[in-house]
Amino acid sequence: MKRLFIFIIASLIFSLILEKEGGAIPAFARKYRTSCTTCHVVFPKLNDFGEAFRANGFQIPQDDEIYVKDEPVSLGAEEWKMMWPYSVWPGEFPHLPPIAFLTRFAIKQREKGDVKGDFTFPETFLFLVGGTLGRDISFFGHIGEGRRVYIQFNNLFDNKIPRYALNLRIGLFEPGVVAFSNERRLTVVQNLFSTFNLEFANGNANNFQFDRQSGFEIDGVLFSRFKYLFGLTNGSGDSPDNNSKKDFYYRTAFKLWGMGFDGAGAELEESLKQTENWQDNSITVGHFGYFGANTASDVAGLGRKYNIDFIRLGVDFRINYQDLDLVGAYLWGDDENPANDGFDVGSSLFFCEANYVFFPWLVGALRFEDLNFKGPNSEDLNEIKKFIVSATVSIRANLKVVVDGEFVDGSRIRKGEDNSRDAFLARLDFAF
Repeated sequence: MKRLFIFIIASLIFSLILEKEGGAIPAFARKYRTSCTTCHVVFPKLNDFGEAFRANGFQIPQDDEIYVKDEPVSLGAEEWKMMWPYSVWPGEFPHLPPIAFLTRFAIKQREKGDVKGDFTFPETFLFLVGGTLGRDISFFGHIGEGRRVYIQFNNLFDNKIPRYALNLRIGLFEPGVVAFSNERRLTVVQNLFSTFNLEFANGNANNFQFDRQSGFEIDGVLFSRFKYLFGLTNGSGDSPDNNSKKDFYYRTAFKLWGMGFDGAGAELEESLKQTENWQDNSITVGHFGYFGANTASDVAGLGRKYNIDFIRLGVDFRINYQDLDLVGAYLWGDDENPANDGFDVGSSLFFCEANYVFFPWLVGALRFEDLNFKGPNSEDLNEIKKFIVSATVSIRANLKVVVDGEFVDGSRIRKGEDNSRDAFLARLDFAF
C-alpha cells in the first residue's frame, strides 16, 4: 500500500508540473485551424468523424476544400490537367510543414519483479507526419518506436464507380482487420488481441502478431453502410519476410444508424463540431479472417526450421450510445505445431472494452481479455485472463494523463515465470 500511495502522489505531481506544456497543435489541426477534439475523443482515439477523415485520406468527407485554412502550395497550374498526357498532372503539398511531435513520460509500478517501480522520462519521443499531395493522395508517418509509414490513394476511378468505393494503401501500417486499433487505444496497456503469439517457453514457435505489417490494403465503402477490406502483407511486422508466402486478410462490416462509414450524416457547419462529437448512436458488426505463413523453429531445440500455416477467424462489434462506446471481438485460431507433427494448436481470444465519457476532459475505460490454447504442448503457452481499468484526463486538447490498473489471473501463467503481473501505470502524453 505504501508503494501504491507513493505512486499515486508521484503521478499527481507529475501531471501538475507539466500542466502548462504543449500549447501548440499537431499538423492536421493546424491545417484546418481546429482543435484536436474535432477528430479525437481523446488523442489518439478517434471519434466516428475522425475515422471517416482518416479513411478518406485525411480529407474531410464531402467538402474538404471549404474547411482548409492553410492553403497548400500548388505544383503546377490547374490548366495542366487539360493538357494531360502531354504534361505532368498538377499536384500540391502542405504550406506549413506537416510535422508534429508526440512525447510520452511514464511511471510503472509492478507488484513483483526485480524492479518494481520505474520512472521512464521520456518513454518515447515520436515524429508524426501526415498530409495530402493533392486531392485523394495522402501520406502518414509515425517515426520512432512502433514506426509506420504509408501512402494512400483514395477514391480510385470515381468517374466510373461510386466515390469512396475503392482505396489503396501501400507501406508499413496496422492492418484494419477489426473494429478497434491498438495504435489508437486509450490505455497505456496494449490490447492483447494485437500482441499475443504462440511462443513456447524456450522462445520457439509462431511469433506472428496482429501488428504493423508491410504490404498493401484495398478497402471501400458501398451505400455508406457496408465496408469491405482485404490485403496482402509479409506477416513479419516491420522485419523482412522469413518465407516466400504472403499473408492474406479480409474484413467486412455493416453499420446500423449513426454516421456512415463515408462520413454521410455528419453535422458539418462553417466551424467543425468540437463538443459531444463522440456521440454517434449506432451498431457496427463485422467479420474478419487472416491466413498466414511463418517460419518457426522446433521446440526440441534441434535447430530445425518449419514452414507453418495458420488461420485467424473472428467476429467483432461496436455499440455507440450517447457517452458509451462498447467494442468487442471473438477470435479463433489454428496453427500448425512445430513441436508435434500432425497436431495443430488451437487458440481463442475474447476481447471487450467499454469507454465512457464522464466529461469532455475525463474518459474511463474498462477492458476484459481472455486468451486460451488447446492442443499438444499448449501447456507451455501463456494463457492469460486480465482486466484493465483506466482513466484519461485531458489537461489540454493535446496534453493528457492516463492511469491504468492491470490485473492478471496469475494462476494461468506457465510454470517458471512470475505468477503475478498486476501493475499500476501512469503516462503523460503531449503532442505539438
